[in-house]
Amino acid sequence: MEPAALPPGAESTATEVLPPAAPPIRLAVLLAFILICVALLAWRLFYWQVLQHEWLKQQASSEQVREQVLPPQSGVIYDARGHILAASVAADFVSADPSAVADPGLTVERLSPIIGVPAAQLRAKLTEDAGSYVRLSGKVDDRVRRQVLALRLPGIQLEPTTQRVYPEGTLAAHLLGFADGEGQAWYGLEDYYRSTITGHPGRIRAEMDTAGTEIGFGLRERAAPLDGYDLILTIDRTIQHFAERELEQALERHEAESGTIIVLDVTTGAIVAMASYPTFNPNHYDRFQAGLFRNPAISMPFEPGSTFKLVTVAAAIDLGLINPHTTYTDTGAVTIGPHTIHNWDGRSYGHTTVTALLQKSLNTGAIWVAQLLGPQRFYRYVTAFGFGRRTGVDLQGEAPGRFRNSAASGWTPSDLATNSFGQGITATPLQLISAIAGLANHGQRMRPYVVQARVNPKTEEVVATTVPAVAEQVVKPSTARTMLQLMEAVARQGETSYALVPGYRVGGKTGTASIPTSDGYDPELTIASYVGVAPIDVPRFAILVKIDQPKSVPWGSVVAAPTFRNIAEALMVYYRIAPSDPAGRQAAQRAAALKRQATPSPVPSDEGARNDG
Repeated sequence: MEPAALPPGAESTATEVLPPAAPPIRLAVLLAFILICVALLAWRLFYWQVLQHEWLKQQASSEQVREQVLPPQSGVIYDARGHILAASVAADFVSADPSAVADPGLTVERLSPIIGVPAAQLRAKLTEDAGSYVRLSGKVDDRVRRQVLALRLPGIQLEPTTQRVYPEGTLAAHLLGFADGEGQAWYGLEDYYRSTITGHPGRIRAEMDTAGTEIGFGLRERAAPLDGYDLILTIDRTIQHFAERELEQALERHEAESGTIIVLDVTTGAIVAMASYPTFNPNHYDRFQAGLFRNPAISMPFEPGSTFKLVTVAAAIDLGLINPHTTYTDTGAVTIGPHTIHNWDGRSYGHTTVTALLQKSLNTGAIWVAQLLGPQRFYRYVTAFGFGRRTGVDLQGEAPGRFRNSAASGWTPSDLATNSFGQGITATPLQLISAIAGLANHGQRMRPYVVQARVNPKTEEVVATTVPAVAEQVVKPSTARTMLQLMEAVARQGETSYALVPGYRVGGKTGTASIPTSDGYDPELTIASYVGVAPIDVPRFAILVKIDQPKSVPWGSVVAAPTFRNIAEALMVYYRIAPSDPAGRQAAQRAAALKRQATPSPVPSDEGARNDG
């Protein structure tokens, strides 16, 4: 219907209606919002695809590619005759990727009794650990490994590793040290030769599927491990066994707490046996207190007592100040400042000789010799003999020992007196026997060592050998010969005959040292020791026997000398060293056989003259 027409001359009052115009600000805001969104999207794309490209690549690779460490085979430790003392055997850790475990309940039920981990502990590891890796067990043997593989449980893996074993149990435990459950070496040869024995690990990188199983035709890279070298020792298992047995019997016989025996080859410095008690089993190191792991033969210095008189006398003979027949007047006591020092037995011997000084182990005689030397020359020889510094033996944890030799260190004239007979100076058992071995080797003190060769186990090639090294020419060869004669005279005509070996010439010196305390020296506690050489005519071995705090009798002549004799005799027989007196040897053997027939179960006698120093 058309609108009505207006009369002529009339004006229209209606206005034209137009659509409203959009406000310009709204368009601007909308456009800006769109541009910001596009910019943010572009930035995020740039951030992830460009800036974080490598990280994303690594993340994807970590989910698809797993890297596995291949442990090297640690070297075997052999004794001098090829017997295995330490070796590594194959073992595995059982681990899991919790995210790939399809049924945690079933996995726990089937796995727990096999690996010996409580179900509750196993369930917690599989369900509470948010990571992609968790170790479920300690090292397991091959039997358990096969059982785990047979289960074919998703997400459960085996990590190949090795486990250190010691077939001889406690034998030479202090020498060997041990490797713990993680393969970390502790103490002894295991620690000292750690890098040589352990080798270097290899690696495998392989693509895995979602169940943690390696993809057959996927990426696989392998770097083989570099196995460790084998060690061949100077230790002879048979002699080590014998030394340990003799030590335990001596401790039991004399109700002693601890002790040490060392057998040293005087011509090379090679350690043939080194036994200490109490000991531990390196296969079960976690069952023993940590204090037992230190090797007392090299890490626990003690005051050597009268055995040190050999060093004092040797120094004066070397300088031409005395000889075995030199005489002096023994008064039985020496006063130095506020201190009066007596002979061990309280007696005076009047007109006596240097030989008698050692035979009777006279403290005042040793003081007289040290005063002839004077402090400067005395301590020069003490240092040359190796005291106050490490021997350099290839074992972990060696202590240097100590003595005062200057005003700065608190030295006084009474130190010269007491040091002359082994009091107020400390040395390790190895330092002491190394010094005495120098007297048996033409005056040359050799550097002691335990490893004679390192061998590549794959090629059986000897990659390194230990060349015997002279540590110091401590005295002239003529002095060394004189000292051997004196040591033999001490054994034959001096303190006791307990150290004598029928048919062989041996020599040595006893020691009975008081144990220092914070208030001086304990009169009830002693260390009984014996150092000697066998045979004297062609010296081969130096032997130290040290017994701590014997309760039966205190004297080294009664406690330690018989053990020296037993070990020396065993060495002569084992190494087939011809006796210097075959008739005497045969007579002694016949007498021993008759004694065994008459007394099937002999009881050792510890009675004897108590005239040791």
